[in-house]
Amino acid sequence: MRVPSPVRRVLVIIVHAMLSSLAYYLAFVLRLDDWHLHQGPADYADNFLRTLPLLLVARLAALQLFGLNRGLWRYAGLSDLVRLALAILASGSVFFAASTALAGWKYVPHSVHVIDATLAMLLLGGVRFVKRLVGEHRRTGEIGGMRSVIVGAGDAGEAVLREMQRTGRETPVAFVDDDPHLAGRSIHGVRVMGTVSQLGAVVAETGAGEVVVAVPARTAEVVERAVAAADGTGARFRVIPEVGGAVRLTTLKHLDLADLLARPVAHLDEARIRRDIAGRRVLVTGGAGSIGSELVRQCLSYAPAHLTVLERDENALHLLLDTLSETHPGAPVVGEIADVANARDVRRAMETARPDFVVHAAAYKHVVFMESNPCAAVLNNVSATRLLLREADRVGARKFLLISSDKAVKPSSVMGATKRAAEKVLQAAPKGPAVRVAVRFGNVVGSSGSVVPLFVRQIERGGPVTVTHKDATRFFMTIPEASSLVLQASAMADGLEVFHLDMGRPMKIHELAVRMISLAGFVPGRDIEIREIGLRPGEKLEEELRSDDEAVTTPDHPQVRRATAPPGDPDALARLLDELIAAAERGEADATLRLLARLVPEYQPTNASIRAILGS
Repeated sequence: MRVPSPVRRVLVIIVHAMLSSLAYYLAFVLRLDDWHLHQGPADYADNFLRTLPLLLVARLAALQLFGLNRGLWRYAGLSDLVRLALAILASGSVFFAASTALAGWKYVPHSVHVIDATLAMLLLGGVRFVKRLVGEHRRTGEIGGMRSVIVGAGDAGEAVLREMQRTGRETPVAFVDDDPHLAGRSIHGVRVMGTVSQLGAVVAETGAGEVVVAVPARTAEVVERAVAAADGTGARFRVIPEVGGAVRLTTLKHLDLADLLARPVAHLDEARIRRDIAGRRVLVTGGAGSIGSELVRQCLSYAPAHLTVLERDENALHLLLDTLSETHPGAPVVGEIADVANARDVRRAMETARPDFVVHAAAYKHVVFMESNPCAAVLNNVSATRLLLREADRVGARKFLLISSDKAVKPSSVMGATKRAAEKVLQAAPKGPAVRVAVRFGNVVGSSGSVVPLFVRQIERGGPVTVTHKDATRFFMTIPEASSLVLQASAMADGLEVFHLDMGRPMKIHELAVRMISLAGFVPGRDIEIREIGLRPGEKLEEELRSDDEAVTTPDHPQVRRATAPPGDPDALARLLDELIAAAERGEADATLRLLARLVPEYQPTNASIRAILGS
């Protein structure tokens, strides 16, 4: 039965008083070597009784002052011992001074003060740790739940172990660590049984069903080795959070793809980004989408004077603004419902927002849908970009940032070709006040158009997980990293420029499926089938980040690349864009595809039906 807090506090005070009295009495006994407190003709029993109330007042007041009447003894730790020592020292000093002033040395011998303080520390500290040990022993006896192997036998691993032993919810059975000096050693009774590469064997030997990665500065390499080593065991993975604070089992999170993609933190020139945004009016199109919403959040962190979120999806916009009201209270942000392909909507939004900085993230991104809807793709990805840039120049915006895609490089799909055409819009537009910059990057983990959410749904249904081709590779990046580097690239631009982000090494889609099934605690192929369905229209095996005719340089940041291509004829590009958009507005799909191929000569569709149209 749980004792109410007020009753528990009274009981704690009573126990403190009893133990303090016992320590004081035993101090006299040890000093006099007599249980009856006699020494020769002197009788110290009366002295003990006269001074005990004074000691208890000082001792209990100090314990209250240092918060030791409120603590839960089952959680006692080093900090409690430090506070206890301070409380005993303070109370002892007060008692010594008071007893000396009131009665001189005849009541309490010198040595009794020292012995009393020592015994009080032992008794009051001991009862706390006895309570903790009994509680932990009882929970150990009741222990059940998941058997866990901890990766990392450092401070974080030891903290995870203590938390598991304290709660009794999980059974820590082993550590693995690459430090050879730790091999075979035990931490609180749990042995270091091998290295990270031996994790699979350790999991099998111990019957563990879970692996906890307790490496605070973990890298993708460490996580990948751990996941690969445990492949086929069916063990689930959890990781400690990367932020500081006490380790609690409730704060551990399940390992996800973002942890596998973790790369060295991008070191941003935040002062430069702040100069680009602080005190300026910002407008973000598609601002409630996965990338757009993160760009909104990051822009707000650089103190813009005002931020307008332009979005067509009213539900997504409402959810974003509701969230921002909690995470960024008082932020100067408003939402506008608008279709970026509608000229009236764009003009109204620009007149209202009058932005200094336009971030254009709105786009159709689903490759397969755009293959069968080329007119919609052109209107939303190309015409909308031209409308926005034209209106941005008209209201005097100083910068226009286009979120592009790696699929714009040697495009094989309508979507990719329209994103490349959108880049050409920046090149073809008449010179205006706005600096024009496009930033390309690949897939982002967790975006609505990413394969990752699809795999998650398929795994939750029990499979199969469908991959297009066993050799298909894609670049992946986390949404926060991509967004921060986009703003970094934008801050570096001072003219018409195209940048692409360093996406790291590409990952095979099949490998991604295997990893995600393993992370979910299943064995690929045994518990969940991986089924190859073939490349869909518009898809290619490998994505690229630059065209053959582009020269790539690394400007001021190691994760940002500048792509420079031979300049085209702006007037010719403008005429082709006029024809392309007119055909799309008329709904003439075949003519739209032919004009798109003329505008983007490197467009090589994989879709057989589109190739037939272009070849006719």
